[in-house]
Amino acid sequence: MKILEHLNSAGIMYDQKFIDSLETALSHAKNATDSLQTLYSLSFENGFMNPPKGIRYGMQCLAIAIRSNNIKAQINAHNGIGNAFESLSEFDSSRYHHFHSVECCQRVGQKSVPTFSAEAYHRPAAFSKVRPKSSPRELEACWTVSEAKF
Repeated sequence: MKILEHLNSAGIMYDQKFIDSLETALSHAKNATDSLQTLYSLSFENGFMNPPKGIRYGMQCLAIAIRSNNIKAQINAHNGIGNAFESLSEFDSSRYHHFHSVECCQRVGQKSVPTFSAEAYHRPAAFSKVRPKSSPRELEACWTVSEAKF
């Protein structure tokens, strides 16, 4: 329950009705673009509260993005998957996906990377040092978000 309080205090609200509406939208998606956007949203939304489901949606998004050579969707998919793995404290897997997100940005010449990719790529090392009863200040240091440039 503490993670819910932390996420809500950070302005991230877990809303099952929203997730349900995304799942309905996915079942009615008419094209790959709609599917990719919805799968990424489902991956992101589930990544904090239901990480295994977030990973499944992210992997589906990644498979379609690779087949359609959609680099932006690959970036998003890797981010969603990386965030979900981080929620499970699987930091090697999280770092792997965030690294690939950054790598995709570099492939297309994007000068800045999504904030979560850049920060989360470095954050797992910090999280592995956070104690179970860390102070809010210690947790905040791990969650600090800033725009990263290459």
